[in-house]
Amino acid sequence: MTIKLHTSPMLKLGFLLLIVPLLVSMRVQGQEQSISTQQLGQLSVSLSAVQLVDSYQGAALSGEVTSESGAAYSITSPMNVQRVMFLKPRGSIVQAGDVIVKLIGSEVEHYYDEYQLKKALFQQTSKSYENNRKLYEQKAIGEQQWLSISEHYVNQKLALGEYHHFFEYVAKYDHDEQSLSLKSPLNGMLNYSRFSSLNANQDIVHILPQYAVRLKVNLPASQAQIPSALSLPLCTLKIEINEGLSQSFYKTLWSEPLKANCGLRYGDILSVKPEYALKAYRITKTSVFSLHGNHYIMLKQADGFASAQVSIVASEQNSFIVTSTRDIAGAAAASSSVSALQGILMGLGE
Repeated sequence: MTIKLHTSPMLKLGFLLLIVPLLVSMRVQGQEQSISTQQLGQLSVSLSAVQLVDSYQGAALSGEVTSESGAAYSITSPMNVQRVMFLKPRGSIVQAGDVIVKLIGSEVEHYYDEYQLKKALFQQTSKSYENNRKLYEQKAIGEQQWLSISEHYVNQKLALGEYHHFFEYVAKYDHDEQSLSLKSPLNGMLNYSRFSSLNANQDIVHILPQYAVRLKVNLPASQAQIPSALSLPLCTLKIEINEGLSQSFYKTLWSEPLKANCGLRYGDILSVKPEYALKAYRITKTSVFSLHGNHYIMLKQADGFASAQVSIVASEQNSFIVTSTRDIAGAAAASSSVSALQGILMGLGE
């Protein structure tokens, strides 16, 4: 069964008024449009250049100057110490051999005396060992006696080794002050916890190798693009390590080793600007307009203007960073009277 609808002229006119804007909308969304010089009339339009950029800055991230777990070189106290005097600020860059801390007290003097005694005993044991080794080779002493002498030598050597390892850090002993001054074993950043006294087997200081001190940032897991660098007030650091997704639903990123000119200390927490590597364009904000859910700019042509669709990826103070399927580098875009141009566009097709 066929049903015919009979419409009045007024109903037909209403239908056309509804369908024409829809057709115009479909046309504008489907292709880029042009405006001729004739259509501009007396309209005055200012221009701004479209700048090509190879990176852009995103929203600020929180960064921390720190190091990966296990990267620090620790100096541990073999004795109880009544007083500790740190000679350089926490976070200082030190060189191997720099005096960094002083240990003071009667326990310190006692430990130094024990070390001197262990050295003297080992020297005597070494002489005895060498003399008896010759006798053993000449078969003047039995094997069991030689084994006992060898075991005593090894035990004395191990006992001295425990002291000798710590005294490799000692730069100076002061008998009157009852103090030992310790030096850094390598180049790096100095880190420690402040305390007035410490116990045996407690860490005194940590030296972080320069390659281990980095800037750490957490990126939301929902963000697909990874920054290529981090911009700070005094320097820029490249992203070198991407740990991937963490338990807190953030991606942990590590910069290259911290540079001396960055002016940062270990433990600093600061706001940093991530830089993303991407071929994009910088355009004045007033040049961008929206039409049917898309963003456009109007580019100057020999005879008027032509629209170019863009996608906004970042916002700066006075500009947008945009991408486009076209190469628009160096083009001149309308930066004033843009609303008027948009109105002319919306009238096309009538």
